[in-house]
Amino acid sequence: TYGCMIDACVKCGHLAKAVEIFKDMKSSGKHRNTILYTTLIKGYGMEKDLSSAIGLFREMAIEGVPYNTITYNSILDACVKCNDLNTAEGLLREMLSTGSAVEPDLITFSTLLKGYCHQGQLEKALQVVEAIKARGLR
Repeated sequence: TYGCMIDACVKCGHLAKAVEIFKDMKSSGKHRNTILYTTLIKGYGMEKDLSSAIGLFREMAIEGVPYNTITYNSILDACVKCNDLNTAEGLLREMLSTGSAVEPDLITFSTLLKGYCHQGQLEKALQVVEAIKARGLR
């Protein structure tokens, strides 16, 4: 129920209310949920508040909340929306590192591709296209 409320608040542009609900959940220890964190990261991305999105993303590890591909895709999208492709590249390297339990998918690469295209970085965009092909993604 709380997750639905947070999602509705984020989708309707009421991020402050979503954060308030999350903080209430946190105070009772009911916040350790990948979907809740990912929804808020998405909300911060929509508001172009990258520092809060990154802060929440890093808090997940501290709180023992596992990342999933959607979490990474949400934080990557926030980076792209905020024109911070260096951070996005670092996050992709994190996903690709040995020992990572999370695999990038087509959305992961497409999000980076969009960022490179928006910034006119054609060479890097073409490298992403090659990575998509090499992984057999369509």
